[in-house]
Amino acid sequence: MLMGWFSSRCAASAANPINHIINAEYEVQDDNGMFYRVDLAKRTCSCKEFDALEIPCTHAVSASVKASQKVESLVSVEYTHTCWAMAYSGSINPGHPISEGQTASTDQGSIHLLPPYTR
Repeated sequence: MLMGWFSSRCAASAANPINHIINAEYEVQDDNGMFYRVDLAKRTCSCKEFDALEIPCTHAVSASVKASQKVESLVSVEYTHTCWAMAYSGSINPGHPISEGQTASTDQGSIHLLPPYTR
């Protein structure tokens, strides 16, 4: 999945004209003739996709290739393997353990559920 995403972004950004502005800032022109300003140091793009998703947009990929910088270095830490492994490393336990001899409460009070609407 991730490799497909990466390949599609690289292919889409391959033909984009890129101008180096200053330091880590680049101007990238897309297929429609629109210009976008990419700052690799701040991880921003004027298209706002890079800012919102924290995954490089096609403009950032183009600028990264032009700057000979690894595209993977632009991805937010939340998308790294280490972070994902840490997020799912613990176990999930039930909220209220039921001791022996007790049963779960089935008293719903005055709730009256109707069957789903069908035609």
